[in-house]
Amino acid sequence: MNLKTIELINRIIVNAEANGADLGGICSCNEDGLYDSMNKFLTEHSLEDKYDIKKVKVSIPKPYTQQGIWYVFQFVLKSS
Repeated sequence: MNLKTIELINRIIVNAEANGADLGGICSCNEDGLYDSMNKFLTEHSLEDKYDIKKVKVSIPKPYTQQGIWYVFQFVLKSS
């Protein structure tokens, strides 16, 4: 893995942390930054033709503080 790849992954992690850092729940405070950093990763690795970024619903179970249904971003393989 090269330094550029590590920097892109770190940017995704930082934006994901900022995205879920408030009590409003996931995707409430940095949705654009997270999406943009994930999109840049796909572009830099020429993967935009193979993957989409989708907002999906996930269930966070007890005993986590932010339990419930939340929306998160995921890389998903495009349909052929």
